[in-house]
Amino acid sequence: MGAGLPSYSGTTGGECIEVAAQPCLVAVRDSKNPEGPAFTVAPEAFGAFVRSL
Repeated sequence: MGAGLPSYSGTTGGECIEVAAQPCLVAVRDSKNPEGPAFTVAPEAFGAFVRSL
């Protein structure tokens, strides 16, 4: 997936997601399960989500 790891994951670890931005989609997956499924969304929708945080 070519995902980026977060720079901070808390003191217990294991609560991370990986995000891979592509031109037409953004893929998000659980870092504890790199072979598992990824949630994909349009870049505009992901941007709106991040701005709402």
